[in-house]
Amino acid sequence: MSALRHEDLDDRREPRWALRLPVTVRTPDLDKRPAILIELSTLGCRLEIATMSASGTMFLVSLPGLAPRAARLAWNDGMRCGFQFEAPLHIAVVDHLVRTNPA
Repeated sequence: MSALRHEDLDDRREPRWALRLPVTVRTPDLDKRPAILIELSTLGCRLEIATMSASGTMFLVSLPGLAPRAARLAWNDGMRCGFQFEAPLHIAVVDHLVRTNPA
């Protein structure tokens, strides 16, 4: 995967790659909301989406071509959120999404 661009790893467990991809997020009250996926790793993602939900809240993130993924809200700043997937994505899925949706 060396062809993929990734940000500095700092102290994160997994490399993250920049992309730009429209996705859908289902909130705990089952409301569907559009979002933009701007960063992806096997363990989670960062989305542009306005939310005031508390960290730890569970959401469903719908990535194109995949079943909705359960993800726990790790942080939010009101306009961007970080999510941790309940089950990791396969690296080949990350590779495909990044290559077909460059930032």
